[in-house]
Amino acid sequence: MPCDMCGRNTKLVVTAIEGSQMNVCENCSRFGKVLGEKQITEKKPARKKLPEIEKSFEMIDRDFARIVKEARDRLGLEQHQLADKIAEKESVIHRIEAGLLEPPIKLAKKFEIALRIKLIVLYTDEPANKVNFKSEALTIGDLIKGKK
Repeated sequence: MPCDMCGRNTKLVVTAIEGSQMNVCENCSRFGKVLGEKQITEKKPARKKLPEIEKSFEMIDRDFARIVKEARDRLGLEQHQLADKIAEKESVIHRIEAGLLEPPIKLAKKFEIALRIKLIVLYTDEPANKVNFKSEALTIGDLIKGKK
């Protein structure tokens, strides 16, 4: 620990200087009355609790372009009509249907309401097929299916 007066990192002593108790080096202790040696206690830095990582989150279906186009065709809407209905530009609708632009979640929700479709899927970090390695009937085929 550094000296309260000069900042030098050395052995410290508790000293009363002008009515205050200070942790100072032996050299600076001459400015006051030495009360004793500074007891060094190792303080472990407090561990910061990390926020829990969310194990599931929303994402757009990978086949969003086909889903949007088929739903629009099923309802008999032109791209400009759909654009008016959800208050977006026609060029945005065109780029989404062409697969050039993945819609943000907010826009995907507009599509879901207007076209009565499901574009947002809940992705979980946990594997769907868990392989039981303790099973006696485990085959190589089971391992290959587990990787997929």
